[in-house]
Formats: sequence, C-alpha cells, structure tokens
Amino acid sequence: MPTGEILCRLQRQGVLPPGQWTPDVFEQYAADPLFHEEERNLIRRVGELLGSTDQQTQVRRLQLEQQVLADLTRRAVEQQQMNGRMYRWMGLLLGTLAAILLS
Repeated sequence: MPTGEILCRLQRQGVLPPGQWTPDVFEQYAADPLFHEEERNLIRRVGELLGSTDQQTQVRRLQLEQQVLADLTRRAVEQQQMNGRMYRWMGLLLGTLAAILLS
C-alpha cells in the first residue's frame, strides 16, 4: 500500500487529525540534529498537506513527496558509501603511519 494511502487512512481514522499533526510533529523533528534541512522541509510540507485538501489531491501530492523522499534516501546512501570509503582509507593510512612510527 503506498505511503500516501496509509497517511490518508490514518487521518480518516482520527489518528492524524488535521491542524494538530503539523506543529507537534514538526517541532519534534525541527530540533533533531540528525535531520537535514531538506528532510525538515519535507516533514513540514507533509504536515501542512494533511487535511488541507480532498483525499485524491492529498494522495497525489503525497506520492510526489514520496518521490522526493526516495531521492533523499538515495543521496544519503551515496553519501554513506563515500564516507565509508574515506574512513577506511584514513584508517589504513593512520595504521601505516603508526606502524612506521613504532618501527
């Protein structure tokens, strides 16, 4: 089931009431240093979207936001891979330097 459909269903069930979701949830994530600005903006947009339009429009816009999230995820994985390679090389170089200094 697509994410947009799940969120709309939760809103209809009263789990995500319009007007109450955005401030509370966004404030929690705005203070979290692990989220980048793009991710905070995504959370804000989704929160503002819920309950603001009809269901079909919400589903379409949530699907677009889901694509943005997929792109953010892809870029985060690429960054993680690049950092992993860099830290492996740094470890190898520092280990070699330590071996040279100790010999």
